[in-house]
Amino acid sequence: MLQTLTITPLRQRVYDFIIKYKVDHDGVSPSVSEIGQACGISSTSITRYTLDCLERLGLIKCDYGAGKSRMIKVVGGRWIPPTQDRKGPAPRTRADHVLSIRSSSITE
Repeated sequence: MLQTLTITPLRQRVYDFIIKYKVDHDGVSPSVSEIGQACGISSTSITRYTLDCLERLGLIKCDYGAGKSRMIKVVGGRWIPPTQDRKGPAPRTRADHVLSIRSSSITE
């Protein structure tokens, strides 16, 4: 029987952590080990499986490989860096950076 993927509490926790990490770190993605540690996952294989499930659900896009351990994109998200225009307002602080996400939560 074909099993349907659903949002489990762990998957929601990982997804929320990725978004918060990217906002707090100027758009940089967390590493697999950082995700596992922050979300209480004991092994990198379980962390990668959870990321794979989120990817199959269409919520993130992962690009692993040599030098690409931090390439996780939030589908529907757009990173807006701080303003650098000298003619415009003063540059925003890190707290003002925005990662806009469609519907902001996957548990609706």
